[in-house]
Amino acid sequence: MSQSLEFGDGSSTGNDSVFGAPSHWVRSKNGIGVKATYNRGRAQRDVEDSFFSVVWQIKIERDQAKNPKWARTINLQVESPRHPAAPKAKGKGNSFLNDLKRQVVKALLTSEIGSLLQERGYRYDDSNGRIISGDEEKMKGRITITPLKVLLNESQVASKPEETIKAVHEAVGSSVEAVLQKFTEDLNNCFVAKVEGHPKPVKVIRRQTKPEGLSVRDNTLEYSSKKTRYEAMVTMTPQELFEQCCSEIKSAYDQLGHKFGWRFLTCQSSAFVTHPKVALITLQPGGRRDYFPELPRESQERGSAYLIESWDGVPAGTAPLQQQVRGFFGALAQRIGAPSGDKLLTESLSSHFIPFRAPKIALLPNKRASLDFSESLWSSSDRPICIRSFLAYFARESTTVAEYY
Repeated sequence: MSQSLEFGDGSSTGNDSVFGAPSHWVRSKNGIGVKATYNRGRAQRDVEDSFFSVVWQIKIERDQAKNPKWARTINLQVESPRHPAAPKAKGKGNSFLNDLKRQVVKALLTSEIGSLLQERGYRYDDSNGRIISGDEEKMKGRITITPLKVLLNESQVASKPEETIKAVHEAVGSSVEAVLQKFTEDLNNCFVAKVEGHPKPVKVIRRQTKPEGLSVRDNTLEYSSKKTRYEAMVTMTPQELFEQCCSEIKSAYDQLGHKFGWRFLTCQSSAFVTHPKVALITLQPGGRRDYFPELPRESQERGSAYLIESWDGVPAGTAPLQQQVRGFFGALAQRIGAPSGDKLLTESLSSHFIPFRAPKIALLPNKRASLDFSESLWSSSDRPICIRSFLAYFARESTTVAEYY
């Protein structure tokens, strides 16, 4: 799974540690990410009663970085404050987050992570996690729970702990992500975003429209030059413009020799003709056949395709790509103070930069002309939309895209 990880380090008597996780796996009242939450491996003092994290950790015995007992074990750790009723908490702590931690630990233990680790050539040990998950009092009294340990052989240990963690996360991080998605709503409700607490506040991008109508160029298709694609000006309402875009795509699909189908909006058309706060533009719809009419082409009027559509025969909203997008919007919702990721996703514009379906970008028919068409479709300054692309989060030109988008 292609996700960037944030790393931190810590120390205690007898050993040091390195830990890492995607930023949205670590949350506190100070914000999201390792730096906002931890200081030398411990939750910062001002967030001791309000943090939640899931991290990969390697303990390194001091001066013995290659000691098998330490460097060859990666702990999957879930952390939160103690329960206020626990003796060590002395009345402090956070009952909601501690209860949530217990639920997450149990969900991880019953997930497919173990079998996936074995498929990828790793050994694991979840015996300690299963023992402690059945002891509610111990769960309440601990800050850190380790539901699972990944046991590495010599060939699986990289030169740096960070690289070792990255390899394991690449192998099974998607399974952990799938578990955490079930608790996104609870976490979003607990950690209300404070914009001033984030060093890079998200800027809301709004469409530039005129109530009386929009000046839009003629849709004459000429692919030899971007400058000759449009030759005349017409005035359209936003709804007429949406319909015109669909007409352009249909015409270009036939003229450019595409055969796998096409898809424009993965949201309601109302998100195109009004003023969404967020626009998510992915690379292209993937697949080796035309999925119409199972999946609509012009728009998904029942809601967001990432929430209400069933892909690859799994329940609606649970396909890997859908989970990635929902996770992204969960983190974004927290960042900008939206009620929840799913609600933000439902209200956002979502589409594809290239509307033509293909197994992967390298197999896109008439690629250069198709890219030229797509660029002109989105980039005309007269169209009522300004795009902020989050493509880099989950799409790469060099890899096969998902079977469905």
